[in-house]
Amino acid sequence: MIVHYSLASQKGSASETNTDQVLVCQGDQPLSSGEDESKGTVKSAGIVASICDSLVPGSDGLESCKDAQQLIVELLRESNDLDRLDIDDAKRLLGEGIKRVHELMLQQTEVRDDELEMQASLAIAWFSKDCIIFSHVGNARVYRFTDGVAELLTDDHTEAWELVTAGKITPDKVGTYPGRKNMTQLLGGKKKLQPKPELKSLKLEKGDVFVLCSDGLIEGFSDRDLQEQLTACINENGQLDLGSAQKILEKSQTNSGDDDASVVVCQAFPNQSVWTSIIERLEEAD
Repeated sequence: MIVHYSLASQKGSASETNTDQVLVCQGDQPLSSGEDESKGTVKSAGIVASICDSLVPGSDGLESCKDAQQLIVELLRESNDLDRLDIDDAKRLLGEGIKRVHELMLQQTEVRDDELEMQASLAIAWFSKDCIIFSHVGNARVYRFTDGVAELLTDDHTEAWELVTAGKITPDKVGTYPGRKNMTQLLGGKKKLQPKPELKSLKLEKGDVFVLCSDGLIEGFSDRDLQEQLTACINENGQLDLGSAQKILEKSQTNSGDDDASVVVCQAFPNQSVWTSIIERLEEAD
């Protein structure tokens, strides 16, 4: 398997600190963790990407999300043969990771002297052999882009999305709707919004692109906008521009930019050798 990845994260204009944390791992080895921008190509199943978006501003929220991402890395290190896990094992591992992050944030809240509750949204994806396993809690999202169409694969755990489900507003209105940050599920807090993440899997097709993002990306930035940006980031050979995450983020922030925003873009080529990918890129350069 070949996975091309691109990530970008930016502090919102209304924030003192960017509390989003982005992680990309190859097996149990972080390729990128906490950087504002990173990109690369890896040959391996067992690629994990995640975004943890704190609902708590400032350094407290940042440190909470850093601890959460480190916990995910530690969980991966406890497991053997990550690139050989089947779908059910990978789902169990992701589910355990979400559970541990939730429990960590509950503990962070309990030991505080003030009333501040450590809370966060999370999106996470695992590229395992010829499929992707993914999940989310809160209003972080996962999209798939294939055949020129961007498809939202997750439903926000918010009051606004409940209105979408009820047919009272359309999905494109969620990014600017007043109830978009009123959570129905989240990580941490005081157990009042217990997460019940759904672990899903999809078979990978050659060239499939997946996007993980925090809610700051979609404020003032519709699914159609995302689709147009992804279309512009795919070259004539069907390969992803490794600067795509930064380009998408910059476009999104011109429309809003108040909230911290993060995005990970991954393109998967299952059953493809690294030499094939290198040759295609050399041909493209010529």
